Amino acid sequence: MNKAITKEEADNRLHKKHNGNINLLRYVNISDYATFECQICNHKWDATAKSVITNGNGCPECKKVTLSEKYSFTYDFVKEYIESFGYELLSDNYINSKLKLDIACPEGHIFPMSFECFKRGNRCPICQQIKVHLSQRIPNKIFKLLEDNEFEFIEFPDGYINRKSIIIFKCKLGHTSTKAIKDFLKSPTCTECTKIWVSESQKGSKGNNWQGGKTYLSSNIKPSMKEWRQESMRECDYKCVITGEHFNDIHHLYSFHLILEEALNILNLNYNVFTGDYTDEQLIIITEKTKELHNKYPLGVCLTRKVHDLFHKLYGHKNNTPEQFYEFKQKIESGEIKLDKVA
Repeated sequence: MNKAITKEEADNRLHKKHNGNINLLRYVNISDYATFECQICNHKWDATAKSVITNGNGCPECKKVTLSEKYSFTYDFVKEYIESFGYELLSDNYINSKLKLDIACPEGHIFPMSFECFKRGNRCPICQQIKVHLSQRIPNKIFKLLEDNEFEFIEFPDGYINRKSIIIFKCKLGHTSTKAIKDFLKSPTCTECTKIWVSESQKGSKGNNWQGGKTYLSSNIKPSMKEWRQESMRECDYKCVITGEHFNDIHHLYSFHLILEEALNILNLNYNVFTGDYTDEQLIIITEKTKELHNKYPLGVCLTRKVHDLFHKLYGHKNNTPEQFYEFKQKIESGEIKLDKVA
């Protein structure tokens, strides 16, 4: 007959037998079933007290893991698995999946890593550090280009993620440009300055499209309204005020056609469609007066091409007013006009 063992004595024996890795939760006597808890994996199980406390049987779940690690993977299997990814196993012994092995990556970096981590997809930490470093070189290159071209960095509106991210910057003339980083890296130029340069190089008889002064008057003057465009973009946070997306156009709340007519009336000049109907001096005066009058009227609003085209399809291209736009915006917000059904 087994000698009676108290709960306290059973705890002491259990602690010594299993180095404190198993706790005794429920105990009657050494011959009956007791409840145990593993301190390594938190598994709970019932077994005879004698089998665990006296005979030394351990946690059944940990035993499964131990057996799996001991018998599931041979050295040859581990070596073949690691080398199938282009890596080289340098260690000449494999004990279990948790112990670190010496491994060499395809770039020749040697690092310690357990087979368990390698199976989970972890790879050379040195290559990873290099990859992170290289990713940081893109912003460094961007800021170097900004400095070289005397641009002022404003922001990455959606944060810097990759080459498709957006950058906003300002040139020394005060023009604000918005570009995808990949486009900026390819051509670090101010959008507005480029437009002005192209416009100047194509004016009059020097232009490839010279048609004897048949350029439309409004088309000739609009590029000069750069300050108005910049302030309009800032006011709209560089996004379409309807959809919140990246914008394509800046819409005049008060029609540019009306502003131009007002300038001509003040100057006592007739409205002629083409620039060839005016002298160079008159064109300069008309441009300056139109720029001056712009300050009397509301700033423009940034719109996507789809939204802008829809507005003019509904309200026409001349004599537009702020009231028309606010009505248009209200109809979109109320659902009366559905943008998703617009081609």
